[in-house]
Amino acid sequence: MSGLGGIGKTQIAIAYAYLHRQDYHVILWVPADSLELLVSSYIHIAKPLKLPQKDEQDQEIIV
Repeated sequence: MSGLGGIGKTQIAIAYAYLHRQDYHVILWVPADSLELLVSSYIHIAKPLKLPQKDEQDQEIIV
């Protein structure tokens, strides 16, 4: 989801996650203010989940 700041994207995402929480085992909130923050967030998530790509040097593979 994308759009200008202050138009309700976060509220829509929260409402969707709440309404559909029974459809998912886990819901992760990932900040995407910049590409760098998005990538680093996925890398941070990969480690505790023990994903096979967690130690990959190529960040695109992790994402």
